[in-house]
Amino acid sequence: TRQAEALESRLRETEAAAHGHEERLQEVKEASKSSRSESERLRAELGVEREERQRIATELADLEFDRERSEHSTSTAREALRQTEAACEDLRRRAAESRAAAAAAVAEAEAARRRESQEATA
Repeated sequence: TRQAEALESRLRETEAAAHGHEERLQEVKEASKSSRSESERLRAELGVEREERQRIATELADLEFDRERSEHSTSTAREALRQTEAACEDLRRRAAESRAAAAAAVAEAEAARRRESQEATA
């Protein structure tokens, strides 16, 4: 009968629609899986990037510490060099004074020897 045919036709349409919905559901599930997989991959990459950023920050802090320590060492070495140069200059001055005093003593001894020699001949 027509009613049965109409019902069968509606049944086929409903089955076709249900099949279409099942296919769409499967597509959505696969897209969701793919999206989850992509999300997990991106999370992993983000974790790697964070670790790299932390490693770089640590290296920068270490370099800054080394630079400051080097500047301090350089400053200390410059001060030690300045003190050494001052000590050398002091030693040069004292040596010059000592030579002058020795020359004066030699001259005085020579003068005394001449006087004694003159007094002995006179």
